[in-house]
Amino acid sequence: MNKKINFNDKLKSTSIIIGLSFVLVSLFVTIFAEELLGISEDISMDLMNIVFILLMAICLINTNGITTKLCELFDFKILKEIIYLFLLTTFIEALFGSFFIERIFCFHEVVYNISLYEPLGLCIISTVIFAPISEELFFRGILFNRLNLILSNKKYGLIISILLTTFVFAFAHGISTGLIIFLTSIPFCILYLKHENIFVSVLLHSISNLSVMVSLILYSFNICDVDAIISNSLILSVIFNILGIISLILMIKYLVSNYKLIIKNIQNE
Repeated sequence: MNKKINFNDKLKSTSIIIGLSFVLVSLFVTIFAEELLGISEDISMDLMNIVFILLMAICLINTNGITTKLCELFDFKILKEIIYLFLLTTFIEALFGSFFIERIFCFHEVVYNISLYEPLGLCIISTVIFAPISEELFFRGILFNRLNLILSNKKYGLIISILLTTFVFAFAHGISTGLIIFLTSIPFCILYLKHENIFVSVLLHSISNLSVMVSLILYSFNICDVDAIISNSLILSVIFNILGIISLILMIKYLVSNYKLIIKNIQNE
């Protein structure tokens, strides 16, 4: 009886060609469904994410270790680290004046669809569950791992892999918000590398997207314009700027210290 390959090893060995072929198949199915069934563009995007996740699931089905990786999400230290990074990225975004404003520009179609086309429940499920899983599997699971493998013999190969992956991930979300997403998405690669667990970065991604949805729902339903409250209050603006500067310093410290730890672990292997 053949021994099953480890889930993490299988994910790392998945080629970019396979990943892109899954994206193309998902896109083809989505376009076909959109033309045949007349579904909206946004629901078709949900379908694309689902098809990609299913294809990846088929690719990784004969592996072991998935349960172990999922159980690690309940580790208090990992959860604390995820929440810590989420808070840092949130205040860094606030520092650049984009916690609410840039998010609204980036997700203006989502705001529109909450009211008109896509049911709110489906919109939340897609943003908080489907999108983080499919994006992390492709960008961190496939693209980053392959770039890291290709550039492993280079002096700054790991740094280049992190920056290239984050660049593609950020600007795939749009040019207008690419810079802020780039700055706040670098920890995703470090977090994945540190724990060698794709589900850890998926959870951070999901929490970040959930905060986006909360701010958008408050804004689109005229419940609370938090951005106006902060910008119109000098005290709140100063507090958020101070927290943003502190968060930026702490984030740099986190990235540098964990990068050194990762390099040390790689050298000891």
